Amino acid sequence: MYENFSIYVVNDEILNCISDIIFKLGKLEIFSCDIKNEPSKIDPFDRQEFLKIDQIRDTEIDSKFNFKYPKTQLINPLIDNLFKWLNNAKNKTHPLIYIPIFLYGLLFIQPFNDYENIKKWVRLLLANYNNFFANITFPKNIFNCQKFYIAINNSYQGNDINDFIIYFLNIINESLDKYMIKEKIVIDFDKVKMTKLLNVMEKNKPMTAYEIMEKLNIKSKETLRNTYLNDAIKKGIVFLTIPNKPTSRHQMYYKI
Repeated sequence: MYENFSIYVVNDEILNCISDIIFKLGKLEIFSCDIKNEPSKIDPFDRQEFLKIDQIRDTEIDSKFNFKYPKTQLINPLIDNLFKWLNNAKNKTHPLIYIPIFLYGLLFIQPFNDYENIKKWVRLLLANYNNFFANITFPKNIFNCQKFYIAINNSYQGNDINDFIIYFLNIINESLDKYMIKEKIVIDFDKVKMTKLLNVMEKNKPMTAYEIMEKLNIKSKETLRNTYLNDAIKKGIVFLTIPNKPTSRHQMYYKI
């Protein structure tokens, strides 16, 4: 059950998700500075506190996934191990990495008869990272939709749990978006990404795709094209050195 529990690779997609979340949290701190939340009195890293929120299930339940839930006698030892991992990870890993991994572990154990208190605990962990998460509401179907089932089953069957991490980070991003719309806080992400691209380029100095990727600290040419270059070229902000052969291996990019 725990063979690939905490195996992940921090790829461009995960980095972009985390970057977007951090950026939005920064905007919230600027524009919603009057919103204050009292810190929770519950320590989300404390296993004993976790066991107080609900009764551990004492019956076997069927799994909706490609794996079986553990027998009831294994639940407490598995929770012990999971919280030991969490307390070790919090000193070594970013919260937006270790929180979805911890959630992934909880979903495998399924210690309660439903998901409500699992959601509650994850929100406590997020609020411990940034207090604004105390205001955020997650979708009711977060653990009951096609994207969720695909992500958790792919992660279980694959070599790492990236699909599940990305799924959860996308949920956080969408939830932050809804909160910001409600609070009428607007972020022009296209402008942010365009500025980031232009800041790594010099006027009239052609650069290869790999040179730009290195400056932006991204590893995928697809991410470079889809997130940065295509829109900049379309808007006439960035130009091609070989405009009649956009996919040429000798292609370079420049700004004027």
